[in-house]
Amino acid sequence: MKSNASKSERGSVIAGILALGVVVVLGAYFVAKQSMLNERASLEGKINHDANVVTNRVFANLADTLKCRATFATTLTPNAVVSHLDPSTQLALQTSSNGGRAYGNSKITITSYELVNSVPHPLVHVVYANPNLAAKPVFRRSIKMWVKWGTDPSAPVEDCKAITDTDQIWNLGNGVSIFHIGDDPAHPENTKAGIGKSNPSATLDVSGSVFVTAAPPPPLGGPPAATDTGRVLATEYLYPSDHKLKENISEMNDPLAQVLELRGVSFRWRQSGRKDYGFIAQETKEVFPDLIREDGSKRLTVDYAKLIPVVLEAVKAQQAQIDSLKSEIRRLRR
Repeated sequence: MKSNASKSERGSVIAGILALGVVVVLGAYFVAKQSMLNERASLEGKINHDANVVTNRVFANLADTLKCRATFATTLTPNAVVSHLDPSTQLALQTSSNGGRAYGNSKITITSYELVNSVPHPLVHVVYANPNLAAKPVFRRSIKMWVKWGTDPSAPVEDCKAITDTDQIWNLGNGVSIFHIGDDPAHPENTKAGIGKSNPSATLDVSGSVFVTAAPPPPLGGPPAATDTGRVLATEYLYPSDHKLKENISEMNDPLAQVLELRGVSFRWRQSGRKDYGFIAQETKEVFPDLIREDGSKRLTVDYAKLIPVVLEAVKAQQAQIDSLKSEIRRLRR
């Protein structure tokens, strides 16, 4: 009986040792497995972070229409994204086949770019290669685009820009595109609209002419229109005037005589009945033809602001005459 008990005790001890060994082995396995998972998760995090950083750089360059057009000027699968318009330094963010470098701690590289005409928006696919993670050797990020496609196969893109999910673009047939860029309530100053400008630099950026008209004319013989529109209100009007933009600069020829030929009049607008003051465009054209423009309805307009330097020089010329007369009067009184 004692021998059987002794054997039983030894069997229990061995079983306990074996069970403990299994627990230790399993524990070591799970610890190693978890360590591998953590390492992989860390590596994937680094890869995703680096890819996001590089993709944001690609987006920033393609959001500039000049750089975007230069990138896709001759091909939909460029070897690099243009980041500088200077030809000597323009190639950056190159593909690995074109001398591109590895990015970030994960050492990812860009293998290709491709602009595709997908629905609802064209996309630029940025394809990355990752040498450090066998489970994810190749992956891509996509950038939403606005593209004006060309008809010449050798120049497939007429215009383009990268856009965000909050950007809105309206096109009507082959007319001018309207761009609504950014929609961040926290930073309303970043929200811009462009008419014919795919990269608006102001709250409203217009390429071309703007016509502001008054209310429709009243019926023949009827009272003036109740509403009086056609006004533009602003705290500042800015005109390009940098000397770098100008050439053939010269003094005005007898501005006083020119001003004396102008006729200022008072009148009432036929559309609104409102009293106003100004010039008659047909008369002004005889003196300053360069200041007269024709609107979309073949009616003449006057660029009143351009008369300011003319009047200024006329006042200076008149003041010179006054000073000369004063000097002559003083001389005669002596």
